[in-house]
Amino acid sequence: MDKSGWVIGEELARQARARGHRTFLTFQSHPDVTYAEADEIAHRVSRGVAALGVGPGDRVGVWLPNGPEILHASFGIYRAGAVAVFVNTGYRGIFLEHVLNWTPNHRTEDDLNRLFAGSAFGRPCTSLRRDERGATLLAECIK
Repeated sequence: MDKSGWVIGEELARQARARGHRTFLTFQSHPDVTYAEADEIAHRVSRGVAALGVGPGDRVGVWLPNGPEILHASFGIYRAGAVAVFVNTGYRGIFLEHVLNWTPNHRTEDDLNRLFAGSAFGRPCTSLRRDERGATLLAECIK
């Protein structure tokens, strides 16, 4: 099965068309959410973050407790093509400031190979993906 088109925002829309009013999400202390409802909420969140200037590839901090809202926020952020960055709701003060001011590290391949070789993987990384600024997005190591 080809999974290359499985982007969360798009897949949610497909499932909403196919399953509509069937239950998608169930919570202990909140009402159930159908596929159609989740899709509509994701659409609204997506429009909202886009109106704030968020675009594809942008990172959006999500500082919410576990529950329906964090799922709805993430689905909408993904639909906008952005990346949801989940922030621990226990962070306050300098810890929260550090996360909000963090930017991806620009590491050399040698740096990453040393990190991986000294980790539980015990070998250098096999591939690196970087963004247009050279920041490491993904370092892969096959154990």
